[in-house]
Parts: sequence; C-alpha cells; structure tokens
Amino acid sequence: TLGVTGGGQVTAIGAGVISITAADSVTVSGEFAGSRSRIESITPGDAPNGGISISAGKNVSVTDRGRINLEIGDQPGGQIAIDAESITIAREGKVRMDVGNGGGGQVQLTAKTVSLDQGTIQTVTIGDTAAGAINIDTTNLTLTSGSLITSETGEGLPGGGSSQVSSGAGGPIAITAKDTIQLSGGSKITSSSLSAGNAGNIHIDAGNQLLMTNSSVTTKADHASGGNIDIRAVDRVHLVNSTISASVADGRGGGGNISIDPQFVILQNSQILAQAAQGQGGAITITTNLFLADGNSIVNADSGSGVNGTITIQSPNAPISGQIHPLGKTPLLATSLLNQQCASVAGGQFSSFMVAGRDSLPTEPGSWLASPIAMAGVEPRLKAEGLSRLSGLSGLSGVSGVSDVVRTGLVTHQIDQTNPALLSLRQIAPAGFLTRSFAVDRSAGCTS
Repeated sequence: TLGVTGGGQVTAIGAGVISITAADSVTVSGEFAGSRSRIESITPGDAPNGGISISAGKNVSVTDRGRINLEIGDQPGGQIAIDAESITIAREGKVRMDVGNGGGGQVQLTAKTVSLDQGTIQTVTIGDTAAGAINIDTTNLTLTSGSLITSETGEGLPGGGSSQVSSGAGGPIAITAKDTIQLSGGSKITSSSLSAGNAGNIHIDAGNQLLMTNSSVTTKADHASGGNIDIRAVDRVHLVNSTISASVADGRGGGGNISIDPQFVILQNSQILAQAAQGQGGAITITTNLFLADGNSIVNADSGSGVNGTITIQSPNAPISGQIHPLGKTPLLATSLLNQQCASVAGGQFSSFMVAGRDSLPTEPGSWLASPIAMAGVEPRLKAEGLSRLSGLSGLSGVSGVSDVVRTGLVTHQIDQTNPALLSLRQIAPAGFLTRSFAVDRSAGCTS
C-alpha cells in the first residue's frame, strides 16, 4: 500500500519516469499548508518526455484535492497509465496532463470500475499540437456531482500572453465500457478548442447503456470546427435534461458530426445538436429500433448564416407524432365509457332501450351483481303503477293485470297482502342503469 497524503509528494523532474506497483492500493489525498498531495513528473524543454505508471491490485484513489500530474515539453510522447481493480477520483481530485509542442501524450485508465465524484480527468495543450488523448477501458463508468473528463486547448503559447492564441486542437477521448456509462449531477465529457485548432473527437462505446441526467457530452470550438461524436450501445441511450452537442460557437468552422447507434434512443427535455455559427451545420445520424423524444426535446443541425446540416433518423418503430405522450395519472372508468360513448357522438339525439328478463338483468363491467326476480305464483291482483302501458312482455308469463310499468327499472307495486305468493322486486342499480343510448349515425360505429 502506498499513501501520499497530507501534502506529500512523489516527484520526478527532467525526463523522469515514475513507476509504482502496489499489491493492495495507492492513495493520493489531501493537502498541507496549501501544498496538495501529488504524484508528478515534469519534463521541461526538449528533454525526452517522462511518464507515470501506477498499478494496484485493488484500488487507486485520488481524492480531497490530490493530484496525479504529468507535464511534457517539446518532444512527443509521455503517458499517465493507471491500472487497478477500481479507480476513484473524488472531492476535487484530479488526473491531469499538460502538453507542450511535442504532443502525442495520453492518459490511459484501465479498471473494472471507474468512478468520478466531483473529480476530473484532463489533458491540456498550450502549444501548437493537439492536447493529449484520454482512453478509458472499464466495465462501469460513473460520473457524478459535476465530474469532468475533458481534453482542451489553452489560451496562449508558452511564455506568451493571452493575446497569443495557440493553434493546438483538442485531443481525442475514447471510452469503452462493457456494461454501463452513467453521468449525472452536471457531469461532462468534452473536447474543446479555445484556439484556432479544431475540437477533438469523442468515441463512446457504452456497452449495454448510456444514461445521462443533467449532464452533457460535447465537442466545442470557438474559432474552428467542432469534433465528431460517436456513441454506441447495445440497449439504450437515455437522456434526461441532458445534451449531446458538436457545435461551433463562433467563426466559420462547421459543426461536428454526431452518430448514435443503440436499440433505443429516449430523450426527455434533452438536446442533440450539431450547430454552427457561420459554417455548415453538422450531420446527425441516429440508427435505432425505437426513437422516442418528448415535446421539450430538440434534434438540430442548423447554421446561423451558412448551410444547415442534415438529420437522419433510421427507426422502424416510432410514435406517429414522433413524441412521447405520458399516460394520465387517473385511469378512466370503463363503465362510464360504455354509457356515454354513443350518446355523445349522437349530439343529444338518441334512442332509449330497456332490457328486462324473467330471471335476471344483464351484468356490466364494474357493476353490482344482478338479483333474481321471483315471479312464480303471482296472483292477478298485482298492480304496478307508472307512466306507460306494457302488455304481452315475454318473460312475464303467468302475470296478468300488469298496468303501467314505471320509469327505468324502478317498479312501484301494490300487492294484496292476503295472498301468500309475493312478488319480490327491488332496485339493484342507480337510476338510468338499464338505459342504453345509441348514436343515430352508424358511421360512428354504434348500432341499435
């Protein structure tokens, strides 16, 4: 176990190479009197570039403002290589490479799990060559709490003022995960150019899925062209309040191209952009089995004053409107639809139909269970009073003297109490339960 804490330092200056092998863990954490704990190699001028190699059987952690730094000069090469079971960069911990005019450096992380929690992996060029590359090979990559993976150009040449603009480009970023890549809490993966150089490309192979919440994957150039973004996943790419962008903020450079190829692409209040201020907009290509985007999401390849880019979405399955429509929180009652569907279509002009039977009444979905009606042995002295006259109803055989059945299933009757054969009738549903309304227009699908 190696612990570099409390402002401790492991430093090589002048083409120095630092090689660390630990059976258990390597920890770089904390600071003392303003001096941060660090493992650092610095190569000035034209000397051959140094490097940092760390291998641990379990964990490598860079936390609490700890640093792993590599500064390379005007010669090509130089590498930070970290290999462990897990790599943790948290609480303002940082792994950083500064590139001069030599270029060609890279940061290589290899671990089963790589976790950044308010942590940073960064390559920067202050010369006329591209920033160093960032390569991550893992099973699961997690970025939370504003974590950052970035390759970018500086604003000035070495020894010059900020008015001297570097021509270096942003370096490429390649991330390969076997299972999942997850970004949340304002985290970013970005390759940018603040100079005359183009932004670097970003390639992400997310394994099964890329999940982004309040986060972004971007290439951005202020004065040149945006880099390309290539995202692949077996299952899905799911963006919530997030952005994938290969855009140009100023100048005549064109927007970068964006390619996304999973089984499902889901956008919720999110954006996929390949825009340009004056140059041509980029090309956006989405190849997926199912593309779902809500009404607040945007896919855009416009140009401010140049030629607009192209958008190609190859998806055999998609909503007709191309948008997600969330289901209502309260489900509808099936019985109300049965009662009102045809009546509403008829515009108020509809017929009524009453169903009566000897033994029972029809049961509807969600309604009360029907109650048997005892009719046998009813004497002729039974009287029913109401508004309309019924006679000869089938199912009322053996009943005579029936006069004026009342409204909609509610029968008011008078029975000779001296007769032992009583008729049992009761209301089993609210008024109107037995009434059905049918539309006059048969084209509405309602028949009588």
